[in-house]
Amino acid sequence: MKLIKVGIANVPVLHEVAKTAYAGNFHTHWEAGGLEWYLDREFGIARLTADLEKPDIVWWLIYVEEAPVGFVKLNTRSGLDDLPAEACCELEKIYVLPDL
Repeated sequence: MKLIKVGIANVPVLHEVAKTAYAGNFHTHWEAGGLEWYLDREFGIARLTADLEKPDIVWWLIYVEEAPVGFVKLNTRSGLDDLPAEACCELEKIYVLPDL
C-alpha cells in the first residue's frame, strides 16, 4: 500500500475513486437523486480542484498494487474549542472501495 498526495493532474483519478468508493459503501443510505447530488457536491471535478487550491486541505490517493483503491482528505488547520487551528488536524474523509 502507498499514499500519493493529490495534485491537479490526479484530480480525474480522485474524482472516479471517490465517487466509486463512497457510492459503493453508502448507496443504500440515500433516497432517489440524493446520492448523485452528494457525489457531485463533494467529489465533482470543480469541488476537488477548488479544494486543492486551499493550502489547509490535502487529499491523498490510496494505492494497492499500483491501483487506486481509496482516498483520504485532511484539513490541516482545524481548530477545536480549546486548541488553535494550527495545533489541530482533522481527518475529514477516508474511504476505500467496498470490495477490499
